[in-house]
Formats: sequence, structure tokens, C-alpha cells
Amino acid sequence: MKKEDMPVQMVPHDAGATTTETPATETQPAATETPASSEPGKIHTAEKGESYQKIAKMYAITQIELKKLNDLKNEAIYEGMELKVEKNGNYTAYDEKFYVLTKDDKSWSSVAKKLGMKSGDLKKMNPKIDDSTFRTGMKIRKEN
Repeated sequence: MKKEDMPVQMVPHDAGATTTETPATETQPAATETPASSEPGKIHTAEKGESYQKIAKMYAITQIELKKLNDLKNEAIYEGMELKVEKNGNYTAYDEKFYVLTKDDKSWSSVAKKLGMKSGDLKKMNPKIDDSTFRTGMKIRKEN
């Protein structure tokens, strides 16, 4: 009898087999971060008495994620502070409104000169910041 002429026996898939469930984490590939959305991300404006913890909870993110998203370390939260709150939001247009201070930026006048602006205009856009609080890496608003 030729191989192709032999009868085929159908066996149920689980006949006689024992299986054990493996945790989903072992069988599924690692989750990857969702790419940034093309939609602008949400901005939360802090109100009096709010904390990083309270704001993070409102948007279902952790305090660490909130601070990382906003490049913050130990800055105190203040009324009117704008915070990015969506991990996958697109903040490109928002970020373009800011200038990041360098080690050479010591005063409003030096920053204004770099940006081709008046120091008084910069101060008005950044009322909670003065020369004494300038530090490398700090973001200041350069346009509304």
C-alpha cells in the first residue's frame, strides 16, 4: 500500500494531552510604548492647593510619570503652573513656546538678547521666576 492510499485517522486536538497554563507574561511579547499621538496632548493648569500627587491621580498617571513628562525634579508646584498630563500626547507645538536656560543664562536681559526680545516681555510671561531662581535646564516661556 502506498503512503497516499493509507487511511487517515482523525484525532481530536486534546485527545490524551495534558496541558498546563503558562502565565500570559511568559507567552506574550513585551509591551511596547504607544507612539506619541498626532493630537496635541492635554495641559493641566495647576490650581491653588494642588499637589503633583493629586494632579497625577486626576489623569491616571504616577507622580514619577508626571514629573518625567514635564522634566521636573524638585520644583515646587504653584498656582498657574502648566503641566503636560498625557504620556502619549504630542507636545511639539507646546514645547516650542519655551526656552531652556543654559549655564550662560544669568539674567533676563542676557536671555532676552539671545531671543531677540525685551527682558520686560519675558518677565511678564514668567511672573513666578526671577534671576535668582535661574538654573541650567529650567524652562521659561518665550511666547504665549
